[in-house]
Amino acid sequence: MKQKFNSAYGDFKVIEKSFSEVNSNFLEILDQVSHTKTVCLVQRNQKEDVAMIAKSELDSLLETLYLLKSPENAKRLLSALDRAINNKEI
Repeated sequence: MKQKFNSAYGDFKVIEKSFSEVNSNFLEILDQVSHTKTVCLVQRNQKEDVAMIAKSELDSLLETLYLLKSPENAKRLLSALDRAINNKEI
């Protein structure tokens, strides 16, 4: 089952798999997550679901969080992003 999450910054592809499906196809799913940068939600019975994400994607998310942690830095970065999206000059 495929699902897309929409956010203010674009669409993210997410696949949902049961624990038993992941257990049966673990290496193939790891390769899919790694090569396509797709997130895999592993559904577990009566426990919180777990997300599988490529390390490069996790590194990028963590770096973004670090850069946005400072309100002043976040304001500068979001302003620059707005200018880039709207093709505005400095």
